[in-house]
Amino acid sequence: MIEPVSKVVVTWSGYRDRILKRSGLEGYEHLDFLFSDDKDEIVSGLADADAAFIGPWDADMLTAASKMRWIHAIGGGVKDYLFSEMVESDIPFTCGKPAFSIPGAEFALGAMLMFSRRNHVTVGTPKLTQRSPSQEVALRPVDLQGKTLGVLGMGGIGQALAPRAKAMGMRVLGTSRRSREAPEGVDRMYRADEAADMVAKSDFVAVAVPDTPETVGIVSEGLLAKMKRGAVILDCSGRTGLYDYDALEQALASGQVGGVCFQPAGDSPGMPPDDSDFWKRDNVVVSTCRGTSSEQEDLCIGLFFENLRRFESGRPLLGLVDKRSGY
Repeated sequence: MIEPVSKVVVTWSGYRDRILKRSGLEGYEHLDFLFSDDKDEIVSGLADADAAFIGPWDADMLTAASKMRWIHAIGGGVKDYLFSEMVESDIPFTCGKPAFSIPGAEFALGAMLMFSRRNHVTVGTPKLTQRSPSQEVALRPVDLQGKTLGVLGMGGIGQALAPRAKAMGMRVLGTSRRSREAPEGVDRMYRADEAADMVAKSDFVAVAVPDTPETVGIVSEGLLAKMKRGAVILDCSGRTGLYDYDALEQALASGQVGGVCFQPAGDSPGMPPDDSDFWKRDNVVVSTCRGTSSEQEDLCIGLFFENLRRFESGRPLLGLVDKRSGY
C-alpha cells in the first residue's frame, strides 16, 4: 500500500491562496504545504517533503529532497528542469501540459480566422469605424472550410486542435515522433521525418512540438522551402528556439510564407531586434497573450490534486514527463 503524502513544498507562492482553497475542496486540508520563493527556505523544507509542486527547481533542491516521491511542475514546458541529476533520478515527474491543450488549440483557431478573414492587417493600426470602407476586393478573405491544416507535433495541443479544425470543415494532417494511428479529427498522420511532405499540402501549419534538442530550428530554411506557397505558420508552442528567424524573414519577404502568428516569448538568440522591419510587416503578428487562459490556471491546480489522488492510489499519472525524450 502506498503511504499517503503528508508534506508538499511549493517553490512558487503565486498560487498560494488558490492552492490552499482547492486543497480544502479536494479533501486535502490536512496536507502540510510549505510555500516559499526563498531558495534557502525551500532547500531546508525539502528535507522531509514527500512531494513538490514546482516553479523554480534546480540540482540543489533535488539533492535536498532526500524523501521525495513525486515532483509536479506548474507549467507545461520542462526543458529547464531536465538537468542531468533530474534526468537520472527515478522520482516520477509530471507537469501541467494537459491543461494547455484547449487554450493552445483555441489560440491556433483564432490565428487562422484572423488571417483567413484578413483581420491581421488591422493589428497595430488605428481602430476602424463602421464608416471605414470595406477592403474585401483588395484583401480577398477566404473560408477555412476546405483548407488544410498541418500540425507539427500531435501532442495535447494537436489532439485538441484537430477535431475543432475538422468541425470547421478543414482537412487535418499531423506529424508524430512515433508511428501511431490518426487521433480524432486527423485525416492522415506522417512520421516526424516526413514533415516536409505534410507542409507541402498545408494552407496553415501549426507548430506544436515541445522544445527539445531534436526540435531546435525545426522551422528551418529547408522546411520553409517545402511549404505550400503562401501558407501561414501558427506558433502554438511559444518556443523561440524552434525557428530559424533569418530563413523565416526571407520566406515572408518572398511570399513563400504568407504570414506567422507568434506568442509573446521574451528574448532569444537569433530573434530580430525590436526595431527590426521584421516586426513591422502586416503578416507578422504577435498575440497580446500566450496560449493560456483563466480556465487553464484552474486546470493546472486541479491537475496537481488529481495526480495526488492518482499517486496515492497507484494509478497512472497525467502529464507524465519522459525525462530522456525531453517532454
